Amino acid sequence: SSPSACGSQVSIGFPVSIMRDAVEVRLLVYSIAGERIMKLSLAASLVLKDVKQCVEDERSIPIFRQRMLMGHEEIADAEVLGNLSNLALTLVVLPYCEDVAVNNELLVATLADNVVTAEALLRVPVFPDSCDEDGTTPLIIASRRGSLPMAQLLLEAGAQKDLARADGTTPLLAASHQGHLDVVRLLSETLADVNAAHQTGATPLYIAALEAHVDVMRVLCEAAANVDLACHTGATPLFIAAARGHREAAKMLCEAKADLDRPHQTGATPMYIASADGHAEVVTCLCDASANLDKSNLTGATPLHIAAQHGHDEVVRLLCASAARLEVHSRNAATALYLASQQGHVHVVQSLCEARASTCSASETGAVPLHIAAANGHLDVVQFLCSVSREEMERRTQTGRTPLFVASESGHCDVVRFLCEVGACTDVVSG
Repeated sequence: SSPSACGSQVSIGFPVSIMRDAVEVRLLVYSIAGERIMKLSLAASLVLKDVKQCVEDERSIPIFRQRMLMGHEEIADAEVLGNLSNLALTLVVLPYCEDVAVNNELLVATLADNVVTAEALLRVPVFPDSCDEDGTTPLIIASRRGSLPMAQLLLEAGAQKDLARADGTTPLLAASHQGHLDVVRLLSETLADVNAAHQTGATPLYIAALEAHVDVMRVLCEAAANVDLACHTGATPLFIAAARGHREAAKMLCEAKADLDRPHQTGATPMYIASADGHAEVVTCLCDASANLDKSNLTGATPLHIAAQHGHDEVVRLLCASAARLEVHSRNAATALYLASQQGHVHVVQSLCEARASTCSASETGAVPLHIAAANGHLDVVQFLCSVSREEMERRTQTGRTPLFVASESGHCDVVRFLCEVGACTDVVSG
């Protein structure tokens, strides 16, 4: 059918002024009511598509919905303006195709990354934001696949750059997740919302940090992404980078002035979670950036506590070298040395003692590290602690139990034998 049969029409007149060294085309754009709405002066070397771009910029009418007619004949986008002479043209704005099957063809073409077919469909014109039952648009598909030509085509056709799926996934989120740098840069340059979040609260920067796409993170930060915007659990991009052990991602966020001590909903900071998982390189990065070494979670446990408890000796050494506090007590009054002794991490016990951790700091029950090591049968820890100091061999808990008593009570014969050999009193009565 003729494009003039549908849509609104705007007349365009082309008076031409020809100079000896250059040709300039002056265009007056009128509404159907005769009101002048645009005045353009363009080089005659430009083509008709450049005129359409001016109309889109001024009137927000996508290029693919525009048809330029000379009489009843459509003029090609590639037609050079200087070749039009003194002609009167008509602009026809076409409505989008309402055929669902045709609109679905655009989704299929995008999935196949068939740019030629997609362009032909967009010129029908098919609605560029046609979506499936989950709200997935062609631009989301192109962004997820990393197809820069397809994404450029869809944006040119007027696709909404921030239109999200039902779960909140935007094109920028999809591209950031997959690490498609060129598409992320394109969407950022077209002013896509860099902070638009998934239904979980995860932003493009959070997703990029999760996957360690550092180049993508850098582009997002340059586009003014909020470096501290957290997901619904309270995890920030720096927190998730620290949790995953992504040193370069963490370093980039530190350089971008992210909040180093912003806690998760559990109270855990980036330093805490990196220490808990034994990510020594991230811990080093956070120490270099002056993160708080002693900020505790909701249970009162510090990064040193959790590193000691999990046996991460390298992290423990790093924290001690950075002057983390050795005698902080968690909610149950346990120190880092107590927790390491409880778990039998002898190398961590040695590191903490080398850093001058106290072997006599007691828990809320009055137990010292030697008590808990003996109670759990950790002979190597018991032997090391006794080599550091034998004063705690006769230390009593609140119920009057000595290390030898608790070892005997728990049936750890090797620990009992050792303590007897080094002179522990065998006549103690509890209570």
